[in-house]
Amino acid sequence: MVFRTLLFSVLFFSLSLLPAQASTHPDWVTKIPSRQQSHKSDLPSSTFSNLILTLATRPDVSYPAVSEALSPAARAAGKTILAELKKEYKISVLLAFVGSLQTAIDQFDSDYRATEAGAAGIDARAGITGELFQHLFAAAEGSGISPELLKMAYLKGCAVFERRLDDTSLPFADRELIDLLLLNALHQVEIRTYFVPLAKAFATINPAPVPNWPSVWQTLEEVETDHLAATLLTLEQVLADTPTLSDGYLLVEHQYNEEAMNDLLATRIGMTITFGGNAYDLQTLADRMDAIGGVMTGMAPETLLDSGIFTVLNGIDGSSFVLIPITDLAVYDWIRAEMVLNYKPVNFLNGQIVRAGGEVPAAPDLSVFAIPYLPIFQLEYDLDLCDEIYSLEMKALEDQNVAITQQPLTLQQRYALLRADARRRAVIVDRLKGVGDEVRTAIRILLSLTEIR
Repeated sequence: MVFRTLLFSVLFFSLSLLPAQASTHPDWVTKIPSRQQSHKSDLPSSTFSNLILTLATRPDVSYPAVSEALSPAARAAGKTILAELKKEYKISVLLAFVGSLQTAIDQFDSDYRATEAGAAGIDARAGITGELFQHLFAAAEGSGISPELLKMAYLKGCAVFERRLDDTSLPFADRELIDLLLLNALHQVEIRTYFVPLAKAFATINPAPVPNWPSVWQTLEEVETDHLAATLLTLEQVLADTPTLSDGYLLVEHQYNEEAMNDLLATRIGMTITFGGNAYDLQTLADRMDAIGGVMTGMAPETLLDSGIFTVLNGIDGSSFVLIPITDLAVYDWIRAEMVLNYKPVNFLNGQIVRAGGEVPAAPDLSVFAIPYLPIFQLEYDLDLCDEIYSLEMKALEDQNVAITQQPLTLQQRYALLRADARRRAVIVDRLKGVGDEVRTAIRILLSLTEIR
């Protein structure tokens, strides 16, 4: 299918020429310690409020004035998260979830405060924060809550939190520190949300792994673990540097650095997955198609390559290299002759690409395929177009922000982008008939762009 172009360019944005803003604050003081105990009668929304406060601040790195401004915003965010999750889950499920989550939040607060102050406690604090995110997803899994739904509810809550803060008069440096903390937390949530459903999707669609999958998954896990730990450690290094915390412009630079590290992770994941399917023999797929007959009679690897469903890289020495993302391969390998699959392509994606300022990618030649393979290739092309729309819309907003605010995307912008993308994909994948909801979701995950978002 249309090759998912890997973005190797990373934004290195420097604001060093901008004038530094002097701190307007007294010495550092401990933030309001009662945040963990407040509003417990409102469970479970108060637990989500506490989660937002915990991730947007750190013990001994906040001012009373900041905490006072954050509390109303956090309460609104907590209610938003609860309202989103209540659309899908019974209150009994959510009570079990937040019970485990509140325990993890309290443990984090206690452990974080017990670490050595300054640089000596950096490693410990990074590890403790990582454990909080692990507990968040473990609590969700134990309660049967979808990581993807949790991510969207969390992001919407963060967007509400951010919007409420826009109406406050927080000092510049304090606001940028909050933005940095929330950006790091969002990336932690997004990355974990990507890997958990990916593993489930692969198991659902292909319990007998295709060639290379065990080693590819091991590599992905190692990349994920190293990245999550590294970004938390980098954040703690920033938090331990008092002069940085009073320089809002420097904190904006650190936000761009956080974005750059996430982009590099997406590139590593994309490369690992894209090159992961190259041990597969296309003759196996061609033989299966040939056995079905009809227009696929006589199918050969050369016909598959000529159709454009795979990307072929040509070397200067005349050699060629076929790129088969292992996630795509899992879906192709899952298909069997007896399956009765149907998909009706949509007709609104091309227009959205053009309106976003892009060019519609050339469609592969699908005339040589029949059911059950044809519907999957049609669906994959439409999902590729969704990837293109998302990338164009995100780039337009990033360029706009660089020109106007010199800051990364806001949480509100991120939520709007992801909500629109999710709705597009839901409409498209729902048109695939002949499979159940669980398999349909797995196919969507595996055939979508290998990008962390």
